Amino acid sequence: MVGALANAACMESHVAEGIIEKCLEPRSVVASVVRAFPDAYGAEAAFALTAVAAGLEHPVLKNQDDYYPQRQELYRCAALLAADICAVEVLTNRRSTCAAIGAFWDRSGEVFFQA
Repeated sequence: MVGALANAACMESHVAEGIIEKCLEPRSVVASVVRAFPDAYGAEAAFALTAVAAGLEHPVLKNQDDYYPQRQELYRCAALLAADICAVEVLTNRRSTCAAIGAFWDRSGEVFFQA
């Protein structure tokens, strides 16, 4: 379990870095986290995206209402990733990894997350 928690923390850090420090588009961050953690379960990636988006709900500084206006897009991308996770799991009849999701995107011609 400790390894899973460490992996989740690494994934969240990867997402936060892409969104906050590198100012990447949320869909690029989804593609990046899926490719960077191929052995992680897809649900872990969706959780990391959602956790970071939830963290961005709270302003860092007082009187700073909307310091990350694209957080809603991050939530939307997490939901779209969840749909792809479901598709992969239905097609393969097993829990999906990020590698399986990336392969699914490659085979299906997915372009939204291919940034």
